[in-house]
Amino acid sequence: MATWLVLHKKHSGYGDVVGETYVYPKGIPNSRQIRVNDFIVFCLTKKSASDDKRILGYGRINNIELKPPLESDIRKRERYAAHLVDYKKFDPALSFNDIGGDPRTNSTNSISKIDIRFDEFSTKKVDSITDDDFKDKQLYARTIRKGQPKFREELLRLYEFGCAICGHGPDNVLEACHIVPHSVSGNNQIDNGLLLRSDLHDLFDDGLLKINPKTYMIELNPSLSKTPYARFDGKMLRTRKDGGWPRQDYLRARYKG
Repeated sequence: MATWLVLHKKHSGYGDVVGETYVYPKGIPNSRQIRVNDFIVFCLTKKSASDDKRILGYGRINNIELKPPLESDIRKRERYAAHLVDYKKFDPALSFNDIGGDPRTNSTNSISKIDIRFDEFSTKKVDSITDDDFKDKQLYARTIRKGQPKFREELLRLYEFGCAICGHGPDNVLEACHIVPHSVSGNNQIDNGLLLRSDLHDLFDDGLLKINPKTYMIELNPSLSKTPYARFDGKMLRTRKDGGWPRQDYLRARYKG
């Protein structure tokens, strides 16, 4: 049995349910190594967490289901859904400092094999989520993915219902992206926003896709050089309908982050 620390993004769109299911694309690092009876440890991504208490809890994989690709995934990758049992929530949540430092060998991987026993930490068993609670969670997650309504509505108008990078949608996969995270700045100004397709939003949040604050050119991490995303490398960000651009100081802060 192995223990895997997985990064959970609140707006990923993959269908994760913390404590119940972890969904991940086939082919990403370590995706083929996960087995039934292994342990999954949920950890929020740094940019989706409000503080450093990011490690949420862990559970044992009961079965692994193969799922079809997301419509928004241009690579058309099948997905795995690892369904958990015996989930234990850390109460309170843990930081990497609490467990002796970041145990990952590569902090950019969304799935990392680690060698830590978590049964020594304070946990509480979580009962099954009721149907009503689950529907509330889905509604909440969808609201977060879409961004705050007025912010997204204005970005849709200014980018004429097309992604600021790829130029198209459809609407239901276009997300309002804060350049400087809202959790950090509380800034809902349009100059702090981009309209991005959900998968490109994920890459931006993970730092695998950056926007040069001087040239407005897209810069991709070399790890994506042999993927379909490579076509965006060196491409210029689309201008808005009003001829404006995101503020350079916001892009600079994100570019250096």
